[in-house]
Amino acid sequence: MSEFLDFGDLRRPTSPNHWLVAPTDAAVSLHPDAAAPIFQLPAEQLARAWMDIVRRAPRTRITGLSADRLQVEAEQRSALFGFVDKVSFRAVAVSDQSSTFFAYSRSQTGYWDFGVNGRRLSDWVEALQRGHKPISR
Repeated sequence: MSEFLDFGDLRRPTSPNHWLVAPTDAAVSLHPDAAAPIFQLPAEQLARAWMDIVRRAPRTRITGLSADRLQVEAEQRSALFGFVDKVSFRAVAVSDQSSTFFAYSRSQTGYWDFGVNGRRLSDWVEALQRGHKPISR
C-alpha cells in the first residue's frame, strides 16, 4: 500500500534532487520548476492517461491509486544502482471537461540527482501532450 503525497502540505527540501510541475495558480506557494498545462480532458481521464505513460516507463511501477482515481503514486528505479525515485501525480479539475495537474518527482537517496527528476517529468509531460493536445501552457 502506498502513502499518498498531500500536495496541499508539500514542503520542498533545499536539496536539488526533486522537480515539481504544478498549475500556474500554485506558483506563489509551491515555486514549481515548470507550469502544468491545461488539457481538454476530465480529471479522471487525465489521470488514466498519466498512468498509461507511467506503465510504459522502464523500471517503473505504480504503487498507489487514490480512491477518487485522481492521484497516482509510482516509483522508478535507476538502471545502474537501483536507486528509487518516487513520483506523485494529482489531476485537478478546472471544469467538468478540462483539467490540469501536479506532478512531483524526488530522489529517495542522496543529495544530487544530476537532473534525472526534471528530465523524467519533462519527458512524461511531453508524452502526455503528444497524446492529448493542451489547451494552454
